[in-house]
Amino acid sequence: MAQHSPERTTTATEEAFHLRFLIQSVAPDAQTTEAGEAVHPVDVHTGSAAPLTPEKDDWAMREAGR
Repeated sequence: MAQHSPERTTTATEEAFHLRFLIQSVAPDAQTTEAGEAVHPVDVHTGSAAPLTPEKDDWAMREAGR
């Protein structure tokens, strides 16, 4: 289970800015899309994905791809 919700990186805070910068440095080809409440980060170069979906009072993350 994910320890934090997607808002940790999407809010307009200094911490979120630094987290987005770190994520983009590690995975420069990553893009994020949303479908309802689910968030789908995808590396467009490799096709890897790690969708975050709400599950009860928490978030579940599943990995797919390379």
